[in-house]
Amino acid sequence: HYANIPAGSPFNWDYDNPEIMNTLWYHDHRLDFTATNVYAGFSGFYLIFDERDSNNERDRNPRAFRLPSGKYDIPLILHDVMFQPNGQVIWDFFTPDGASPHPEARPAPVDVGNSQGTP
Repeated sequence: HYANIPAGSPFNWDYDNPEIMNTLWYHDHRLDFTATNVYAGFSGFYLIFDERDSNNERDRNPRAFRLPSGKYDIPLILHDVMFQPNGQVIWDFFTPDGASPHPEARPAPVDVGNSQGTP
């Protein structure tokens, strides 16, 4: 339930994007928790395409970029996060700035591409 949309009511989420082609990201703005939520991974992409890049490499428009699309166009977020050995993020969620890491945490450089800490 959103304030202006009653629960169970139909709503069309499609709308015109007059912005130029770009990649935006979204995240919440909860008071004193924006950084905490972004650090925990609550963010995402918002991709805007236009007539120059329609996200279709077979676009017949003569001005189209015809960039790779579909399975070849993979948006990636690079996210700098420190983990404890048990997989929990190192962040004091009860401190608004999150600046004081857990006292037992021993950060170590690990590349995480699949949430497992290993390739």
